[in-house]
Amino acid sequence: LVAAVMRVESGYQSDAVSPKGARGLMQLMPDTGRWAAGCLGIQGYSDDLLFEPNANIRIGAWYLRQLLNQFGGNVGVALAAYNGGPSNVEKWLSAGKWSGSIDDLQQIPFAETARYVDRVSRAHQLYLRAYGARWPGDDAPRVL
Repeated sequence: LVAAVMRVESGYQSDAVSPKGARGLMQLMPDTGRWAAGCLGIQGYSDDLLFEPNANIRIGAWYLRQLLNQFGGNVGVALAAYNGGPSNVEKWLSAGKWSGSIDDLQQIPFAETARYVDRVSRAHQLYLRAYGARWPGDDAPRVL
């Protein structure tokens, strides 16, 4: 899943900067990076750390895991939160604006977020097929 996020977010360009100021491979906003780095105990954080691949992936993967935990392991909802913000996603779900299903992406109020979830989900499925990620004794692909 992290590889799919990086593919869509930055095209694997560690020096990528979005028009909104997101940085690095996983396109982390500096405020998110600062908060996550603090939670991870990373000393000497600066926003430029987000351009370092190892740090960006560590922080971004940790943040994505937090979102997966927050939203009960629902990959589509976690991806929507990664792109559109967790508070927005909470509002959409609680107001019944979005079911939380990958099949109902057109319900997401932010068109950019709907496209993002679709693109990352497709990339994720390609990676799962290519690398055959499965748990022992289980036929279902799993989130990596």
